[in-house]
Amino acid sequence: MNQSPDITAKSWGMIAALGMIWGATFLGIELALKGLTPFWLAAGRIGMASVLMALIQIFRRRSLMLTSDSSWPWGGLIFIGILSSALPFMLLSWGQQFVTSGFAGVSMAAVALMVLPLAHFLIPGEQMTWRKSLGFAVGFAGVLLLIGGQAFESTGNSIEIYGRAACLGAAACYAVSSVLMRKLPTMDPIVLASVL
Repeated sequence: MNQSPDITAKSWGMIAALGMIWGATFLGIELALKGLTPFWLAAGRIGMASVLMALIQIFRRRSLMLTSDSSWPWGGLIFIGILSSALPFMLLSWGQQFVTSGFAGVSMAAVALMVLPLAHFLIPGEQMTWRKSLGFAVGFAGVLLLIGGQAFESTGNSIEIYGRAACLGAAACYAVSSVLMRKLPTMDPIVLASVL
């Protein structure tokens, strides 16, 4: 029988911090695009994160695998890294040239909409239930309420449709990579973040 997780005030604080950090990213990208090209912006984000995570790993000195099962191929980790960082960062940076930051933020809320059916079919024991579906619907409605009408405002750009497709493509990359990560053997999450 599944036991309910212990949700504390610290848990809610972590969710709030994550929301502010992740949400501010879209505004930051929009401002940075005034002086950088999309691909240099993505490379800069990945490069800075790589240096920071390498420094953390130097001080932690942890092994990647927490079990003796080292059968997961490095090629798989590289593929997940491309899907979880490199490709969506480039798609978002490129797409945000043609869409509002509000649309980019709402498109990231679509990650959960994509993960639910993927997990249902690809991860044993992760079937969609009415409770999960209701939780998603309430969360997505909350995102729309917070962002408001700006979420679907048009920029008037002739290739805005491609910008929107790029933002949704980034969301799809995040969804697929999160499902693939669930299939990895047990790994230290900070080490895994360093590799990816």
